[in-house]
Amino acid sequence: QILPGEMGNEQFTSFERLAPQIRADLLRRFKNWDTRYGYGVPAMSDRDANWQDNNSQPADPTLSPRRFVGGGHYKDRWYIWYQHGGKDGTSYHIAVFDLPPATLTPNLIFHITAPYFSKTDDMNVLADLLCRTVTNVLTSASPSDHHADDNTFW
Repeated sequence: QILPGEMGNEQFTSFERLAPQIRADLLRRFKNWDTRYGYGVPAMSDRDANWQDNNSQPADPTLSPRRFVGGGHYKDRWYIWYQHGGKDGTSYHIAVFDLPPATLTPNLIFHITAPYFSKTDDMNVLADLLCRTVTNVLTSASPSDHHADDNTFW
């Protein structure tokens, strides 16, 4: 868990619960990737929905290549954690944004990708690493403490 019990902390299990500005920014980024590689809609599957993971053979372009894992915010800092399937395996992504009140455009401050973990031991290490990293980013004094990785792999 990320910042359990902290005031101003809220966690979600649905992509739709993220701030509309965050969702719009992510969907824009996803569209660039999806157009390049021919994925269909939706851009993000729900936690328990079918999605285009690495085990879906043959590939189904009507399924999303992403599955929502979790998200939330701590004060004005928002985060999303999702999986991305592909022929080489499943990668894990966390993106963190600043979204102060009355702001229309979120500021991406952090995007990390952990590629292709498949073993249970690896997953436990990955989850611990990602939670510690996100907690650090969420509680940092300013976005300048981190550099956004606005790469094309979304």
